[in-house]
Amino acid sequence: MKILNRNGRVVLFSLFLLTYASCQSVKHETSDENFMQVYRLIKQTDYFSASELYDSLSGKMTAYHRLLSEAFLNNAFNQLEESNRSIGRLLNRHKASLSPGLSAELYRMRQENYSRLYKYKEAAASTRILLDQYIQQLDSTDIENYSNSLKIWSALQHVPAQEVIMAGELRAEIHKDRAGLDNLRVNNGQESELFVFDTGANLSTVTRSTAEKFNMQIIDADIKVGTITGQKVSANLAVAGTIFIENTEFHNVVFLVLEDEQLSFPQHDYFIHGIIGFPVFEALGEIHIYREGLFIVPMEKEDYQGPSNLAFNHFSPLIRINGRHYNLDTGADHSLLFKRYLNENREAIEEKYMPSTFSFGGAAGAISMQGYIVDFEFVMNNKEFHLENIRVLSEDISKKWEEVYGNLGQDLIGLFDKMVINFRSMFIRFE
Repeated sequence: MKILNRNGRVVLFSLFLLTYASCQSVKHETSDENFMQVYRLIKQTDYFSASELYDSLSGKMTAYHRLLSEAFLNNAFNQLEESNRSIGRLLNRHKASLSPGLSAELYRMRQENYSRLYKYKEAAASTRILLDQYIQQLDSTDIENYSNSLKIWSALQHVPAQEVIMAGELRAEIHKDRAGLDNLRVNNGQESELFVFDTGANLSTVTRSTAEKFNMQIIDADIKVGTITGQKVSANLAVAGTIFIENTEFHNVVFLVLEDEQLSFPQHDYFIHGIIGFPVFEALGEIHIYREGLFIVPMEKEDYQGPSNLAFNHFSPLIRINGRHYNLDTGADHSLLFKRYLNENREAIEEKYMPSTFSFGGAAGAISMQGYIVDFEFVMNNKEFHLENIRVLSEDISKKWEEVYGNLGQDLIGLFDKMVINFRSMFIRFE
C-alpha cells in the first residue's frame, strides 16, 4: 500500500509479517536432474515455469520426486490440502531419503499451509518442530522469523477457523481515500469504518482504537512486523467475531493490531483505520474489481480451463506477465520494479535512463535507495501497454522479494475496466 510522506508525495509503505524464511537450499539432495531442474525454478519463485517444466518431466521422475514437486507446486497454486497430503507421505514413507535441509523446507511449507487453512494449532506445531529439530538448517534471520511466527500461531491456536457466509452476490462501492487507495466499508452491525483493501497484506490490519470500537478480542502477542524500510514495529493480534461487507458475513477474522500513531499522518489529515488483507479475499474464492468503483463477488465462480497466471509466494499473490513473475499488490497505487528486473534489462536501462535516488517512508521511518525511473512495457490480452515513470531499484529491498521482478499496483490495474481474480482456479483476467 502507499501513504504520504512529509512532502505530500505518495510513497511506498508495506507491512508484512516476518514469517518469510527460506531454509537452506537443497544441495546434492538427489541424483534426479529432472527434479533439480524443477526445484531450481521453485527456489527462484518462478512457479509458473516450474509447473510447466514439471508437466513435461514428471513422467521421467520417481514417485518420491513427484511427491516433492507436487508438495511445492500445490502450495504455490493454493491446493493446500493436496500439498499437505504430499508432505505427509514424504515424512511418513520417505523420511530416510530426506536430508535435514529438505525436511526443514517441508515443515516450513506445512506450517504455511495450515495457517492459510486457518488451522493455527497445527501451524504452531509445525513451526515448533522447525525450531526444535531443524534449527541447524536455519540462519539467524530464519530463527527470528520463525520464533515470531510461533508467537502468532500459538496466540491463535484456540481461535476457530475463519468462515464466510454469502447471502447472495456481494456488491460494494469502492471509496478512494486521500492517498488514492481503494477502501471498502466494513461494519460489525453497529459501527462502520472504511478499510483499505490490499491483496498484498499477509493479514488484515487494524488500529487499536478501531479494534476497540468494533469490540474485537485483542490478544497480546508482542509480535514483530516488518516494513518496507527494513525496520520492525511491534504489533498484537485481534479477532473479529463477526464483521460485514454489505450482505456478506465474515466470522473469526484475524487482524494485526497496530497503535494508532503507526497508521496516522495528521500533517496530511490522513488516517488508516484498517486494512482488509489476503485471507479475507482468498476466502471469497473470486473477486471482480471495476475501474468505475465497484467490488463484486459473484455467487457462481467462473469455469477457467487455461494455464494459471496466479500463484502465491508464501502469502503474496504473484502474477505472470511477459513470462516473468511479479507481486500483485492492489494496495499499492504505483508499481515498483526490483533489482532482478534491472539485472535482466540493465544494458537497455543504463543506456536510456539516468540513475536516481528514491525516498521511501512508512510507519517506521524513511530510507533512501538507488535506481532508475523507466517506462515499463508489457503485453496483456494480445495488446501492448506501457506505464510511464516507474521506479526500478538497483539494490535489494527485502529478502522476501529478491527473486521477484517487481510489485505491480493500481496504476497497472487502472489501465483496464475490470479485473477478475480467482483463488480456486488461480487466474487473473483483465478486461
